[in-house]
Amino acid sequence: DFISAEFKLNATVLAMASDGEELEVTKRTKIMRMSERAHYNKKEIYAVLDECFVCHVALNGKKGLVCMPTAFGRDGDYIYLHGKSNNGVLRSLVDEDGDPSCSICVTVLDGLVIAKSVFHCSMNYRSVIIFGEAEKVDGKEEKLRAMKIFSESTLPGRWDDPGSRQPNEEEITSTLMIRVHVHEAVLKQRAKQCGDDPEDEGRPAWAGVYPLHLQMDHPEPVGYNKDPLPPYLVSYNKGRSFRQVDWAARNKGLSEGVAFWKWVVLMLFFLFCNFLIINYPLKTPLSQW
Repeated sequence: DFISAEFKLNATVLAMASDGEELEVTKRTKIMRMSERAHYNKKEIYAVLDECFVCHVALNGKKGLVCMPTAFGRDGDYIYLHGKSNNGVLRSLVDEDGDPSCSICVTVLDGLVIAKSVFHCSMNYRSVIIFGEAEKVDGKEEKLRAMKIFSESTLPGRWDDPGSRQPNEEEITSTLMIRVHVHEAVLKQRAKQCGDDPEDEGRPAWAGVYPLHLQMDHPEPVGYNKDPLPPYLVSYNKGRSFRQVDWAARNKGLSEGVAFWKWVVLMLFFLFCNFLIINYPLKTPLSQW
């Protein structure tokens, strides 16, 4: 039932996003193998992008081909990347003697598909590949806007938190902001159960799907922190598959569990004492002690 619910949730999210604009299918984005898994709908593509924290950027750097993992943000039809102003890899995208062509990839892993046949084991996933050209974001106001987009894509609400500090002049100057227009992209996904050959279905091995999710754990404040967790972090939920732990309920359950096991230990100790008294009575009457 749980697995079926997950598949329905995948289908529901894509259905909600499927009323958007369709991207043109190009030679680079046309899926040849299992083309039925390909989607070119903008909203579907953006839904996957907005669920991810990290992308991989492939480019032709000044020292050769590079594939670099990095955080990213999205606003409208643009992907935003950032790094230090002297970052050689990113600068090779925007310098005059560089190559602005790049490919950006993100992947959400939804489950391990475990078939009775090792050959038919697979994964449920949603993966987006983007092809485009990078452009440098210039000007203080534009850079600040790009930095806010980048920040809000990862941590919505932090930029406008009255207690947090926004970038100063030195930090703005030392940061390189790059954006890539999303006009050539494809989403490929698998969201279904495993499939075995008929002759393998009776084999004595478990088969099915093992769902996977990104889960938010308990926040760990730094030693000098004296402030409560802000509302935008209490309710933080980036993406559909991001699982937030109900810490109030969990801590209550842990407390109740600890109390239960205290009673269990106490009862075992009581029974042990009774066992000793019955089987190994004192030879000296207590009245003579």
